[in-house]
Amino acid sequence: AQAHQTLSRVYNRLEVAGPAEQHARTALAIARRLHGNDSPETAGAEAALGAVLGRCFRIDEAEPLLRHALAVQRRQPQLDLHAIADTLRVLGRSLNGARRPREAKPLIEEALALTRLTEGEHSMAFLRVLVESARARHMETEIAAIEGKPADLDGTAAAYRRVIALYDEFSPHSFESYAPKMNLCICLARLRRFDEAKQTLSALQDQCRQALGENNLNYATTCLLRAVLAFHDGNNAEMLDQLYPPLELLLTSFPPTERNTTQTRGLYGLALTRTGRAAEGEPYLRAAYEQGRNVPRFAFEFTFGNVESALGECLLTQGRYAEAEPLLLAGYEELNARLGAAHAQTEQAVGRLHDLYLAWEKPAQATRYARR
Repeated sequence: AQAHQTLSRVYNRLEVAGPAEQHARTALAIARRLHGNDSPETAGAEAALGAVLGRCFRIDEAEPLLRHALAVQRRQPQLDLHAIADTLRVLGRSLNGARRPREAKPLIEEALALTRLTEGEHSMAFLRVLVESARARHMETEIAAIEGKPADLDGTAAAYRRVIALYDEFSPHSFESYAPKMNLCICLARLRRFDEAKQTLSALQDQCRQALGENNLNYATTCLLRAVLAFHDGNNAEMLDQLYPPLELLLTSFPPTERNTTQTRGLYGLALTRTGRAAEGEPYLRAAYEQGRNVPRFAFEFTFGNVESALGECLLTQGRYAEAEPLLLAGYEELNARLGAAHAQTEQAVGRLHDLYLAWEKPAQATRYARR
């Protein structure tokens, strides 16, 4: 059981989800058979499996495992503070991934206090909890943006820079530094510091490729972020180049309704559409539309705005005007209400409607949506 758990932990840190889950489930089955459901050994195995599932955004499966493990660990006669702190950190990480930072923060704060007591502040264990503290802050900025409230992105970027600097000090070649570096790139993009984001991301992508190869989620996620920045530049060929090799890995590593899945499908479908292959792009955009309608729209602010407009553009390109119209109208109305008429995404939505009605030979409607 310990050997399987160790292998799972290694694969999880490498973000190779399949073997990580397989070994974690085997370890848990052995622990339950040997020790029952309420032993510290089983709790540790539950926490290890929860860590794998949480990293893959399967929070519905991860959360009950982690909460049960934490409850078992807390009621032992002799408390293992290190184990409790690590389970708190992993549960906080999973809740962060589910966009529930308000629930994650008290868990992470307790984990920081316990780790400070057991390991000290100059330790990798403490640094791992600091990463989750920065991620909780990051998630709060996203929720604030969705709710139309001020978001402290500069403070979040500074928190990520702090943990990256500590990784450089403690473990300069650690794979664990890749996630905060990716999140820093996201913050820089939100701050519209695109050149800095590209420079940081290019270096990170090279590190991932050299250290891990291309068949892992770390590298695939850097490709997705590069595609996001390529979309901002209007570089459709680069979007295809970045997304095609890791496409299957990206689409199978996240749940269908997770925003990275929707972002991947939408960007790939639009890149095909805008390079003369709209019929090939349509299935990806339809899947993004069907499965991503409930994803927070803020996630797509720097790419296609919303899934309705993206699919509508694909149908417009194919001359299917009656099918495109309701999607383009719904997309425009949502963007106008959320971002305002002057936002670039809203102006692009207006442009799509103008193009639709011109091509459809409806001049009155085309005039209504004329570009400013």
